[in-house]
Amino acid sequence: MYQTRRKVAMATIRPIESRDSDQWSPVFEQYRAFDHLAPDPAVIKKVWGWLSDPQHNLDALVVEDHSEIVGFALYRQFPRPVTATTGVYLDDLYVVPSSRGRGHAQQLITAVTDIANANHATLIRWICAQDNTIAQHLYERIATRTAWITYEDTMQ
Repeated sequence: MYQTRRKVAMATIRPIESRDSDQWSPVFEQYRAFDHLAPDPAVIKKVWGWLSDPQHNLDALVVEDHSEIVGFALYRQFPRPVTATTGVYLDDLYVVPSSRGRGHAQQLITAVTDIANANHATLIRWICAQDNTIAQHLYERIATRTAWITYEDTMQ
């Protein structure tokens, strides 16, 4: 759990709180639309349930700008058996278009890095769509692009 608050040019990076549901949900819906996913209130409700459950592994940070949530990072710890260590997986990172270019995405990643360090994780891992070149410019400044290829097998 991220305990500190970090000010970013009139914005605050902080852990998600139960009071955030009404503001977080439409931002998450925008993120899903950005990923070309149809609106689905059941998905929003389920993910919010995970974030609200202290026993669930998924956690979140939000960017709050002038009392409005304008972005988030969803992350979780995962075991790394080959090294007998723990990593942090950054599942989702999103900043609303009107708030981009202010450093919020980099500050969210920095905050996740702080969490990883505090929990003695050995790496942070995330993926990026091949056509999301704007995000890749940021990621390549702060992390190493790997040679790993991702495969998926969708379950029915």
